[in-house]
Amino acid sequence: MASTPIKRVLAVCASGNVGRSTVKVLLEEDFQVSGLTRESSKATLPAVVKHVKSDYSEASLLEAFKGQDAVVSTISSITPGDAMTLRNLLSMPPLQRE
Repeated sequence: MASTPIKRVLAVCASGNVGRSTVKVLLEEDFQVSGLTRESSKATLPAVVKHVKSDYSEASLLEAFKGQDAVVSTISSITPGDAMTLRNLLSMPPLQRE
């Protein structure tokens, strides 16, 4: 099975301290970056970053994952329910997420 190059990357919690640094490095390395933030976030991301807002529900996260080659979690703190939903979805085989 041939591997597919990773081009499109979703950075979860893109507006946080770790997220901003991660987004910057991903852009410097020429990835197509989407940044996921909470629906209530007033954060601004670089113009070349697709800003995706989420309520961190399973449905919202699955929608955000569509079309991505990789997901990078930069979460440094989160409520337990949100963390479990994200962890469970990221542990699913890719075809189950589509």
